[in-house]
Amino acid sequence: MRPERDACGIGFVADAQGRSSRAVVATALKGLACVIHRGALAADAKTADGSGLLTPIPSALFGEGHGVAVLFVRGDDPRAALEAAATAEGIEVLDWRTPPTDEDQIGEVARRSRPGIVQAILAWKERATRSERPIDCAAG
Repeated sequence: MRPERDACGIGFVADAQGRSSRAVVATALKGLACVIHRGALAADAKTADGSGLLTPIPSALFGEGHGVAVLFVRGDDPRAALEAAATAEGIEVLDWRTPPTDEDQIGEVARRSRPGIVQAILAWKERATRSERPIDCAAG
């Protein structure tokens, strides 16, 4: 098994008034571009260290109140395990999808080590919102 490395550095960019804008995304992308000096880009100038942006998901994409679980897969198919865990939490897996990717945008090194990527579209089984759901502090 290969060692996985993540979260070696975290940055945060936001609008002080909480507004969504392309400027916030552009600023975050500029910040990512500034970490090339620490080895975040391989000699092929395409293979990177997996850095990226976390943004809110527009409800128009998957539906109001729906969530998305993104799984980076190596080895056995994790769908049954995720569905069992979701069911235990009162969450329904509505659908599975393989997100579109552009293999031309990654280097050969990244292509050789690329995990499979699948997404689960999620919704609460009950109509209650998360804030209405009781929190079980005893659950582990």
